[in-house]
Amino acid sequence: MSDLTKVIQFNCPRATVEAVMSEAPAACLIVEPVMVNMGIVHPEPRFLLMLREICTERDPLLVFDGL
Repeated sequence: MSDLTKVIQFNCPRATVEAVMSEAPAACLIVEPVMVNMGIVHPEPRFLLMLREICTERDPLLVFDGL
């Protein structure tokens, strides 16, 4: 199943949009809203909102994975 998984850079709207709109559209996006496994990395302003908007528009499920 790992061949069906794409890893996208956190806080990178362009990479996220490209992945969701690719030939094989995403079924879901799973993201930690605040990355804590490599120190604390906060999302850029509006990044999480952009994820919500693109998932609403293109229909993949948005999952926030956290503690």
